[in-house]
Amino acid sequence: MIRVSIASTHNRLSGVAQALDLIDSDVVIPDRPVMVKPNFVTTTNQLAATHVDATRATLEYLSGKGVDQFVIAVGPAIGTPDSGFDNYGYRDLTSDYKIEFMDLVLSELSVGAE
Repeated sequence: MIRVSIASTHNRLSGVAQALDLIDSDVVIPDRPVMVKPNFVTTTNQLAATHVDATRATLEYLSGKGVDQFVIAVGPAIGTPDSGFDNYGYRDLTSDYKIEFMDLVLSELSVGAE
């Protein structure tokens, strides 16, 4: 059975950290980079995207579990992943974490073209 957790806090960082702590015993870390997939419905309206602080809390948690390489992958409905990574401050995460950014739309097209 898959467990989920919900936490109510006054900020994203502590909320995500608290929710992850609640399911900590279920988290299995692979011996390879971990993909984190925030949601970007649009790349110009922060209300329609996962806030970078929520993603930062996830990266902090996973780093504490020994993950040292990440792939952050998105496929927005409106806009490009690069514009979202820039507009929402995701590129700043590279100062603290080893991250590869991935465009899921282009990845899907290249897989289908082979």
